[in-house]
Amino acid sequence: MGRSTRFYAALPKETVGGKLQVLYLLHGGGDNETKWHRRVPVERIFSGLKVLVVMPDGGLSYYTDTVCGENYWTYLSEELPEVIRSYFPVSEKREDTFTAGLSMGGYGAMKLALLKPERFAKAATFSGSLDMVREIGVVMSDTKEREEFLGDYEMDETFYTSIFGDLDKIKGSPADIYHLLEMHRGKTEHLPDIYQCCGTEDFLYRFNLLFKNKLNHMGAGLTFEEWPGGHDWVFWEEALRRSVRWFSFKREYISDGEV
Repeated sequence: MGRSTRFYAALPKETVGGKLQVLYLLHGGGDNETKWHRRVPVERIFSGLKVLVVMPDGGLSYYTDTVCGENYWTYLSEELPEVIRSYFPVSEKREDTFTAGLSMGGYGAMKLALLKPERFAKAATFSGSLDMVREIGVVMSDTKEREEFLGDYEMDETFYTSIFGDLDKIKGSPADIYHLLEMHRGKTEHLPDIYQCCGTEDFLYRFNLLFKNKLNHMGAGLTFEEWPGGHDWVFWEEALRRSVRWFSFKREYISDGEV
């Protein structure tokens, strides 16, 4: 990106032989690399697991190489993994590499899963912002649905164009998760297994149901869960706990149970 950036990492205090598995855990819009560990007890949730949890800064980029020149996608998908391998004893095997994220981070996790399927065994999205075409269509409309969708969020045409450029060109582009999924039609067995969850009171709930239906129609390996909850950290902490069980990380026996 041509500038300094940061990531946070949580790893076992002691390792007993072998390489660590690695999870790239992505934050949502308006947050940064500190948000996950400030709002959720990441250390306790991953205690006893032989996994490195990497929490990078994604700005407000939708993990995209933005038209403003901030190359967050290239950083996330190419540069960051090289940096992680140089700092930590992580496995480079597909079966040991995972990604997950909330809201905007759920979008980023699905981009990694669909554009780099050879590198990820499993991917998870919590309350994912997964449909840029429909989402932007609602935000650009002058309807009651727009007011209900946005709530306290401030998003308009300028917000999206500063990231994606010409909004009419999103459909069918690498920014379109549905298009990326269609690229794998007939060969979804090569995709990572996907865990998707969303709260039934979340403003993105309807969009998540549509994505769930699309994944099922395509024959992708999907585990879907919903339960009462909104677009908030109460839901996302529970989502992370459930996904950790679903990921089935390797166990690491550590002397004092800390990470």
